[in-house]
Amino acid sequence: MLLLLSFSAFAQEEDEEVTIRKQNPLSKKADFDKPRPKIIELDYILVQRFPAMSTSESQGNSQADVDKNNTVRFKMKFPILLKDKTQLFGGFRYSRESFSFDDIRETNYDLYQRLENRNLKAASMELIFRKTLAENKYLFAYVQGSLNSDKIQFENIQNQLKTTFSIVYNVRKNPHTEFGFGAGFGFQFGRPVYFPAIIYNHDFSNRLSLLSLLPKKFDFRYTFSEKMYLYAGVKAGGASYHMQNNPVSGFENVEFRQSGIFFRAKLEREIYDFLWFSVSAGHRQPLNIFISELGKRRRDSIIDVDADPSQYFELSLFLVIPRKIYKRAKGR
Repeated sequence: MLLLLSFSAFAQEEDEEVTIRKQNPLSKKADFDKPRPKIIELDYILVQRFPAMSTSESQGNSQADVDKNNTVRFKMKFPILLKDKTQLFGGFRYSRESFSFDDIRETNYDLYQRLENRNLKAASMELIFRKTLAENKYLFAYVQGSLNSDKIQFENIQNQLKTTFSIVYNVRKNPHTEFGFGAGFGFQFGRPVYFPAIIYNHDFSNRLSLLSLLPKKFDFRYTFSEKMYLYAGVKAGGASYHMQNNPVSGFENVEFRQSGIFFRAKLEREIYDFLWFSVSAGHRQPLNIFISELGKRRRDSIIDVDADPSQYFELSLFLVIPRKIYKRAKGR
């Protein structure tokens, strides 16, 4: 019970109760419910068939068709510190990504042979900090440490470790509009990069809302009811994996990096109170896919991969806070 109530308190920055006033155009619905925060989530992501062309001065050139690119991902969050103006939450993530090629036996190319049905893994821990500075002003900080490799082990941790951090100052202008700005560093786009962080969320009505965390994602959300939501937008993402034991000729350790933009539509639906599922479909536009030595950038890459755009699908099953407990925690 304490765990669920604490998640409700933490979710206030995204799911704040709306004050209803007669003159407010958002007052048509007395009980304006936004999605409840997720506690545990299991995702399956499938990127459909696409051709890939690899070019390299040292490894030669080759072309192959990727039959499928699968990712299985598990996420969970839990409270660590709960005070009136200070909250600290932890999280754990684990993902496993694999590639399957057509006619791999006919392609004598080290990279394709190594990636064929080879699991690329990421195991991470994260901390989420929220500090209330004033009635409508907040400070958020996020830190993540992740071990990314084709073989996660406690040796050579420095080569597998990918760190991400960001800090954002957030202002809730009114019950329907909030904005924030900050900066971060991480591997979320497939390579180490510093980036600005800009938040802008706005409710146009009881049903239509804009949710943005730039440059990572931009979504419109349509609320059918407190049991079903539809999202449409775009998100950017990527990954970086340490590959060991001569994955390509002449190099004992390398990094496989990829990033892309995903145009998507997603439907979330309640199965039973705290148990939900979502289905997503969309279009992936690859940005950067390459193999490099540790710490090197694309201009120093060993292999560059040019992949065509493709369709992708995502299926998720997740747990949220039970409705009665969530509304009780918010005083309704």
